[in-house]
Amino acid sequence: RLHAGLAALGAVVAVSLLALPGPSGSALLPANPLGFTWTLAPTLVSAVILAWPAGLLRRPDSKGAPGGWDTDEGRETDK
Repeated sequence: RLHAGLAALGAVVAVSLLALPGPSGSALLPANPLGFTWTLAPTLVSAVILAWPAGLLRRPDSKGAPGGWDTDEGRETDK
């Protein structure tokens, strides 16, 4: 979750900087519904991704361990 959190932080900071007025006084994101969506959507999507339970979509294999990377043969399992 560290990498996802850092990516989310970068996206939120980039959108925040684009929403601020520049030296000429105009902002790149307008104050209309589409601009507000561009401002709030990255934060909401990032929060959902970071709050999603890690094991919710994993299916256990026959030994009870979560499915995933098979290190014996170097391929991903689809159990």
